[in-house]
Amino acid sequence: MASGFQQDTNQLAPNFYRVTIDMSSTTYFPVTNTLNTSGGIEPFDANGFLTLPTSNNNSIRRARGNIRWNNILAALSNIADCQILDVTASNGSSTYTNANTVSDALAFTVKFERDDFVLQRYNGTTDAGSSTITTVAGAVKEIIAQAVAMSMTRSYRTASTTQGEMQQSVTVTAPYSTAANAYAKISVSKIETTTTITSDYP
Repeated sequence: MASGFQQDTNQLAPNFYRVTIDMSSTTYFPVTNTLNTSGGIEPFDANGFLTLPTSNNNSIRRARGNIRWNNILAALSNIADCQILDVTASNGSSTYTNANTVSDALAFTVKFERDDFVLQRYNGTTDAGSSTITTVAGAVKEIIAQAVAMSMTRSYRTASTTQGEMQQSVTVTAPYSTAANAYAKISVSKIETTTTITSDYP
């Protein structure tokens, strides 16, 4: 006998996608603190550490990485409502407490309450790796690659042990020559959680 329960496929059904970014290649993610291409992707600014950067250039480098991180958040949020969970930045496969140290790896989870909008926007388009996007994971990867490639100049509040806190103009350019370079360093996979029931359970 049928239970009478049916799960509507149009209801909110959260899906989770795990993102990992390998920034260990200094060719694609430079660490020289005076370059506009440096800084990688940093979810935490200088004030998030026990020890501040010891120079203004190091502080600006971290600011660049944090600007790229915020570009990623804005790009994902502009496509669909999402939450960012379980953010882990590391260097040498370990956590760090000194803001002079730049991340060489970043991982985080993106939760979409409804991810249909993500694929609708990108389905069938060509990504930075010259492949056709057919999945939400592929679309998320493309969104992140393009966000990291954005060039801009913005006002940013930096902090260092030498100059304290100050407002500065920070210029950020893509840390690699083409989006395809970074695209190859980004991995996105769907975390299998729940299954939608589309018919009555007998």
